[in-house]
Amino acid sequence: MNIEKDLQVFCYQFMEKMGWKPFPVNRVKVSKMARYKGLCITEDCESVYIILSEITNDSNKDFFATLIHELIHAHLLINKKVFQHHKHGKRFKQEAKKVQKKTKGFYTIKEIV
Repeated sequence: MNIEKDLQVFCYQFMEKMGWKPFPVNRVKVSKMARYKGLCITEDCESVYIILSEITNDSNKDFFATLIHELIHAHLLINKKVFQHHKHGKRFKQEAKKVQKKTKGFYTIKEIV
């Protein structure tokens, strides 16, 4: 079983469910980083590399909510060309509300901070 490959598949399935134009997810890595729950690193504003913490994500729901959170960042940057100085600004919150509605509350607005 390759967890990173499974997480990549989840990313593509999630993008399809959201009706987003798919963008390349080059890698989803699970690490022991403790400072952040997740990081989204875009490569030339065309593809993404996501790192998730196995330490600071307390549950499976928290882990997947963090992955979705990072996908929202990537979607805004790659598909919408939204470059925000404040990472959780108005556009991020608007997209997060759409995701919350589409996921029937699995991903909630309180998880964006």
